[in-house]
Amino acid sequence: MSDTGDSNDRWFPLVELAGRIGGLIWVEQQLFELLGAWATDETDVASKLLFAETGRHHGWHAQLLTEALPTSPELLDRSLISAPSDGWVSAPSQLRRLQGAGVRIRALERVLNPWVDREIAALQDLAVPSSDRPSTRLLNIVGFDHRRDQSECERVTEKRNSDVVDLDMQRLLASIDLG
Repeated sequence: MSDTGDSNDRWFPLVELAGRIGGLIWVEQQLFELLGAWATDETDVASKLLFAETGRHHGWHAQLLTEALPTSPELLDRSLISAPSDGWVSAPSQLRRLQGAGVRIRALERVLNPWVDREIAALQDLAVPSSDRPSTRLLNIVGFDHRRDQSECERVTEKRNSDVVDLDMQRLLASIDLG
């Protein structure tokens, strides 16, 4: 350990960092597609705009992170962009089955946004400051943008506070485990 209290074992090795960023890219791509689909069949204007704008942001995040994905000779044989967990493999199909703006917004607030927040924070905390600065900078941008989207989600939720969500939809939402 150095005089500053830093230790090299505190940060992700490049291969693990690249894999975790690849997992986040996969999630961002899935959320882009999912929220775009929700926006097209939503009738409530505020919810439609929330899904469309947030979906576009997730697509942009995937593009930014893909361009900054770490590379090295040891990463050439790996498929870095893939589901980050078994839970995420099945989540997109489960989420597509959710019907109604109320339960979809709850899915964003209670399941999806918290996972994305935790993953961004973990990547920011565990990236090597001296060599992973471009990735960290982009994660800061994505995190900032994500927090703004979360605030908008909360604003729309406040307006929809009286929504009654179907019990079957609540059960489906409760069954989603992102791992």
